[in-house]
Amino acid sequence: MGRWLRGNGGAAVELDAELHDNWSRLGLAQASAATCRQVRIPEAEVRLVLLVSDGVSDQVDLETWTTLCRSHQDDPQALADALVAAVVADCEGYRDDCTVIALLRPAV
Repeated sequence: MGRWLRGNGGAAVELDAELHDNWSRLGLAQASAATCRQVRIPEAEVRLVLLVSDGVSDQVDLETWTTLCRSHQDDPQALADALVAAVVADCEGYRDDCTVIALLRPAV
């Protein structure tokens, strides 16, 4: 994602593109061996991994993300449920479908 942001001139929100080289954003229609990749997640540094659809990433604000991740850092199912529940309809009543997969590594 970082490479895409640098090559395409940014994103809808202000992001430091170099910090997002481990992001990948595409729809299932575009998913292929060429567009999907494996990412090694450093064990010592990362215990919680979240895979979310754009219905979650686009409609849940950063403060809510932070609060929910801290509140449910040891319960991935509760975190996934809370993030899905945090998605609210926009001013026109549209609520995108939302999916969260939360993976928690055991403490080392």
